[in-house]
Amino acid sequence: MNPENKVNLARVKEKITADPFARHLDMRFLEVRPGYALVEMAVPNWLCNFHGGAHGAAIFAVADVAFSAASNAGGTVAVALSVTITYLQAPPPGAVLTAEAAEESEGRRTRLYRVKVRDEKNNLIAIFEGLVYRKGEHR
Repeated sequence: MNPENKVNLARVKEKITADPFARHLDMRFLEVRPGYALVEMAVPNWLCNFHGGAHGAAIFAVADVAFSAASNAGGTVAVALSVTITYLQAPPPGAVLTAEAAEESEGRRTRLYRVKVRDEKNNLIAIFEGLVYRKGEHR
């Protein structure tokens, strides 16, 4: 990898970790590298549903941000084509969710990612799968 590309990847990582939506939800990027991301988010009361557990949209949000970070960190613009999520349990208010995204399969223009969302007790909360289309270099 030439030094110019390293600078570009550093700039891409800065752009990813400055995501306004992730900042609004107080997400923390614990690790971001090509094909991998680890993102953490606490679940305040306002992100809970009427049953008292974390809203599905909150769980989806942390998984989606990790998916986006992992798929874009390599320097190529990647946009979602399809995503699915399976919810396994609803964590209570105050839970800290960690979404770990990893590349599972690499095609010429598409890539498949799997994201596991866990709580602070390591309980598996949800499994998210996403397919991206790779458009071109980040600028």
